Amino acid sequence: MKDNYYFNDKYFLGIPFTAFQGESPPFVWFKPDGFRRVMDVCKTNGLGVAAIEVWKDGYAETVLVDEHGGDPFDATWYLAAFETLLKTYVADGEAGVLFAASYLETGDAWPTGGCR
Repeated sequence: MKDNYYFNDKYFLGIPFTAFQGESPPFVWFKPDGFRRVMDVCKTNGLGVAAIEVWKDGYAETVLVDEHGGDPFDATWYLAAFETLLKTYVADGEAGVLFAASYLETGDAWPTGGCR
């Protein structure tokens, strides 16, 4: 599976990010406006999104594609999940809210039933 450094270098150049988190897999964290641009790039380029993570005030929530039909290439799931997370975590302002995701290109495999 390609890591997020690959996707950042190939697809998301020019979109400001806040931090790299060098775990396995590494995550690239974006503020809400930047992540909206990332979601648009994913939809435009036919990329899949297997999981979305949101971080705020020391708390992280992960939303998996498995919970939303199981097709990471269906933009409907990840755009809707992002909008729901925005309403939940950005309702009182964007300060301290960060988003990251796990991405796929056509032909990449995603193990059903698990994130990371």
